[in-house]
Amino acid sequence: MKYEKINIPIYDWTLFFYELESSSDAETFIKHIKKEKGHNSELANTVYEEVSNGCYDGGWASIEGSKSKSWIILYPMSSDKSRRKILNHEKRHIEDQLLEHFSINDSESAAMLAGYIGEKIYKFL
Repeated sequence: MKYEKINIPIYDWTLFFYELESSSDAETFIKHIKKEKGHNSELANTVYEEVSNGCYDGGWASIEGSKSKSWIILYPMSSDKSRRKILNHEKRHIEDQLLEHFSINDSESAAMLAGYIGEKIYKFL
């Protein structure tokens, strides 16, 4: 399992990135995420069940605004092409959710956020 805790200082925000590489990562994931205060238990349990049961080429993005935290979770992937597509998809959800949470409607701020998060996560590809 790949994991990264990404601080977004301009928003005083934390983004947790998980990439589960096989169904055997489900157990490690559920133990790890339950240690994070403010995690979405329903989402964590859904990911655990789906990955344990062999789901792949999927992902989730979740935000907990009152806790200043977000999560991107990637399932095991069948190809690099799927990984890039799904990572970009989930990354965009986080960007949109953060901009909405902070009532930001400015394309330059959106682009800067996209670049910052991209720089931190794309090293996993």
